[in-house]
Amino acid sequence: MVFRSAANHRQTLGKKRLSHFIDCGNMLGVPTADSYEVWVRLVSPIIPIDGSLSTVRTEVEATARAGDRPGETVRCTSNGALESRLAALLTEEAAKLAK
Repeated sequence: MVFRSAANHRQTLGKKRLSHFIDCGNMLGVPTADSYEVWVRLVSPIIPIDGSLSTVRTEVEATARAGDRPGETVRCTSNGALESRLAALLTEEAAKLAK
């Protein structure tokens, strides 16, 4: 099973600035992730280990684009915060199901 999610974000993801999760470089000292439109894609396959255990591997891809420059994009990297948050949420949900 593979979970996929993708969305455009501008300045924030939830209540945090995009630069908290994504690094797209800086433009004049301002994190690009906080000033550009950012396309974030999450892919999380559930990988069986044996009959009763599984693991989840999450991959984050992101691309930023300035609204006034159509066609020009900047590749972004994740700093791991989004993956960590997703892992914590999945662990909480798994614990609820195990009860």
